[in-house]
Amino acid sequence: MEKCHVCGAELPPQARFCSRCGSAQEEMTNPDELTQISNPHIERLPPTLDPEATFIENTQTPLPQAMLAPDVGPDGKTELAPRSSEQREEEERRGAAMLDLGVLVDGPTVQAPHLPGIAGTPQAGSFPSLPGTPQPGPLPAPPPAGGGYPQPPYPPSGPAAQHGWQQPGGQVMQHTAGHAVRAAAGKTAGGFALKWVIVIVVAVVVAGGGAAGALAYVLTRPQPVISVNSPYKVGNTPAGSAGTSLHITGRDFSGSSTITFLLDGQTAPDAPHVASDAQGNLSANLPVTSAWSQGRHTLTAKDAGGYNTKAGILVQIVAQGEAHTPGPFGAPPDDASFRVNIQYQGQYDQGGGPFSGTDTEIVTGRPDPAGGRVCQPEDDGQPHTYSSHTLNTGIPTTQTIVYSCSGTYKGGALTLTETLISDTVQLNDNGAQITCHLLNPGVDEQLTGSYTAQGTFSGTLALLDFPRTDFSCTTGPFSSFYFFLYGGSGTWTGTVSTA
Repeated sequence: MEKCHVCGAELPPQARFCSRCGSAQEEMTNPDELTQISNPHIERLPPTLDPEATFIENTQTPLPQAMLAPDVGPDGKTELAPRSSEQREEEERRGAAMLDLGVLVDGPTVQAPHLPGIAGTPQAGSFPSLPGTPQPGPLPAPPPAGGGYPQPPYPPSGPAAQHGWQQPGGQVMQHTAGHAVRAAAGKTAGGFALKWVIVIVVAVVVAGGGAAGALAYVLTRPQPVISVNSPYKVGNTPAGSAGTSLHITGRDFSGSSTITFLLDGQTAPDAPHVASDAQGNLSANLPVTSAWSQGRHTLTAKDAGGYNTKAGILVQIVAQGEAHTPGPFGAPPDDASFRVNIQYQGQYDQGGGPFSGTDTEIVTGRPDPAGGRVCQPEDDGQPHTYSSHTLNTGIPTTQTIVYSCSGTYKGGALTLTETLISDTVQLNDNGAQITCHLLNPGVDEQLTGSYTAQGTFSGTLALLDFPRTDFSCTTGPFSSFYFFLYGGSGTWTGTVSTA
């Protein structure tokens, strides 16, 4: 008869466990005669598991008396004593087997189906009841065919799922299987989250680096800027007219690049080909031609790389002579004051013969857009006396005349209209006094001309006639005496003088 090597109770033949204390016996049946049962879902934690991520509880809680081997003291009483290492290993195997059998778990358990019965081997549900040992509850229905066994709930609600071993010195170290599995899951989840955090940080760093790179790229691209200088202004706006130039300076263009000037976004008419220097600087004169429409425009520039000035410069294009710009061919500006000293020659009408003479045209500048005013020195509304003679008899005459004028100067063109306000003629023939006077005012001269070049004007003139019916004469004894003014036409040239 075999006996339990722990408590000494008699055992049935080939019994694996003691029916009294439940201890596994050292003489094990050949493994080939047993059906091996394993649960792949219950695993021991590897010794290399990261202690900071497992959260395994190590408590100093005494194990139930059923987990300790009884010992007989000197007084014949049975005492609990530590077990040998072989016993502890056997208990661990027995604990694992019990977990496989669905016995020592907290909460719902699973009964392994169709386990073979071996004589002397305690079956699930028939273990002896030891004091302090939790008993398993009712077993649930077996799982469906092909499915896995459900796992015990984690964490366990009591000590029934614990197994352990006794350390030297009497302290029992115990591990909770549920805690271990949960800790492993926590480590996996924590590692996954940590990876995401690392990925996010790397993404932020990369995004920041990309933004910095893009910013650096933008900052290093050419950002050209231009300024416009002109001696002519409309208010504070640079101005120009056909025949003038706008002086352009620029920087931050592409180096040694062809520059295109744009007027309101379109290539400026008749713009020359200019280029920036090696440092991207620009200095050029942009000529304004007659193809530039008058008005306000926005001037920009771009290089061959397509880099355009972000801010345009407002410019005002005016007619020649306005804004103190030169008139055609370099004529004096519209607001300039000057004189034109002229020489004229022509032919009187009706065979009156040739005429010639000199005169002065006075141009008085006025602000735009009026242009200059043109008159001759005697066109001041004051009486002026001249000496002359009659054409057919050569009798000396004295003529007192009052003139007025209306004349313009604009864009290099000059006009004059002179009006005879009053005209009184007196002569004395052998003591006889004869007087004639103009009945009504009228235009006596018209002059037109323009600036040609080199400070010179030229043009034409017309003298208007005043017939005898325009005068009234007191003839005295000469009832046949009368007076009139010849008409005629001619040409003139003049030079500009600022005196």
